[in-house]
Amino acid sequence: MRSRNEARKIFHLTNLSSWQRSSSQLLSRKLTTTTSAKKSEKTAGDFFLDNLGTLFLSAIGCLILTLVRSSQGTSNKNELRKQVESTSALDPFEIDDLRVANSQFTPSIFKTIHQKLKDTYGWNSSDKINYKDFVSAVIQIMRTMKGDAFTIELGHLTDRVVSSIAEDKDAHWAVDEEGKMVFGLLLAVLSLAINGSTRERVELLFDILKEDSSWVDGGGEISSTSKCVKEDAIITMVGYLQKSCQLTPDAQIVESSAKYPVQEYKVASPFEMVLIGKELKKDVLSDLALGNNDEKGEWSCDDFHHLLRSRSVCAWGECYVKKKSL
Repeated sequence: MRSRNEARKIFHLTNLSSWQRSSSQLLSRKLTTTTSAKKSEKTAGDFFLDNLGTLFLSAIGCLILTLVRSSQGTSNKNELRKQVESTSALDPFEIDDLRVANSQFTPSIFKTIHQKLKDTYGWNSSDKINYKDFVSAVIQIMRTMKGDAFTIELGHLTDRVVSSIAEDKDAHWAVDEEGKMVFGLLLAVLSLAINGSTRERVELLFDILKEDSSWVDGGGEISSTSKCVKEDAIITMVGYLQKSCQLTPDAQIVESSAKYPVQEYKVASPFEMVLIGKELKKDVLSDLALGNNDEKGEWSCDDFHHLLRSRSVCAWGECYVKKKSL
């Protein structure tokens, strides 16, 4: 009897131990499930708080990198500006001195000289002329107009410009192997001495373009009623002004295709300056000048003037002069 009771106790104790183990395992599973559920319920805010230090340091690092990159890009631009200024044959003060010294060299005088050079020598804007022959012809015409004392004062400044163009390897389109230069470019250099208004100077330069039949609208016969020239003519004249130191350094500097790790800059070509100028001045340029799709436009004198006042060309610093009208 006693052994039976002991056997029952042992049996109950064994069952109790099994039940306790099962309960313990079940409780453990519930705790594990609850913990996993809590982990899965974490929000984006919890992740942000858990990684606050890492995110903060990353943001500071990105900010520093951006500032360094911007600073280096600005340094590259400033270095190029200094290079453009140092290689320019004339500075703005010398151009002012040249105009003041030639107070009698008015737009009407320039126009007369231009006409007589065409009539006497048959020179066209695209013809290439020896600079000495050009200067000799100009001085001779000036003397017949107002006597032997009438000449280009501070002429050594224009000589310096022509000399710098002749030595410029990128000006091969304007200078041949014999040192002869395009007549239109020589006229642009001579225009440095004109003592007149900006509008008068623009009109004289536009007249230079109109004398070439290949540049007049449709390539037809040249006449005083021709009002438009082709865009290629405008690009060419911007090139003349660039080579003759009549554009500001900032206008000639544009971003290059090299943007990483640091933005690089380059000296813009006349084509690039005109292209950017068209976009900047699209609200004031005529539909003819803007052209259709990829077709180049036809430009009036007003369109040309608007372009010269754009920040992408900025002839004679005109982009810094605030005027509502031309």
